[in-house]
Amino acid sequence: MKQTIIFWMCAAVMSVAGLTSCSDSDDEDVIFVKDYNNYKSAIVGTWYLASRSSGWGGITDYNVGEIMVTFTNKGQVKVVNNREDQRPIPTSTFTYSFKKIDKSIFTGEPSVVITFNNSSLCYSIDFDQGVLYISAEAYDGDGYALKKVTK
Repeated sequence: MKQTIIFWMCAAVMSVAGLTSCSDSDDEDVIFVKDYNNYKSAIVGTWYLASRSSGWGGITDYNVGEIMVTFTNKGQVKVVNNREDQRPIPTSTFTYSFKKIDKSIFTGEPSVVITFNNSSLCYSIDFDQGVLYISAEAYDGDGYALKKVTK
C-alpha cells in the first residue's frame, strides 16, 4: 500500500516544462479537458510512463514498454512494471477518482484533481500534446509524464 502511495506521489511535481498549459491544436492526441465529467474519458486507455520527476531531484526517463499504466472506465489503474527492480512503481492495481479542490498550488485556482486508493493525497492532472502529466499537489512532490498507447 505504501508503494502505491509512493507511485502516485510518484504518479505526480512534474518538471516546470511538464506543467505548461494546454495548447490549442487539431491533433486528436492533444486533450484539453475543462469539464469535470470529461476527465475520466480523457484518461481511460493504456499509457506508458515516459518520465518521472522526483520533486526537487532529477528526472528519470523510461522507454516504451518498461512501465505500462492502464486506466479503466471502472475506476481502476493497472500498472505493469517490466523492470527488474520494479521502480518507481511495482506491478499493482489501484483505484482512482476525481474531486474538486478550492485552490491548486500550481494555479492558485479551483481545480479537478485525481486521487488513488481513496487517499487524502491528491494530484493535479494536465494534458498537453498527447502527454498526461500527474503532479503531486505538493511543492516537493513527485510528478509523472505518461504518453498514451491506446485509446
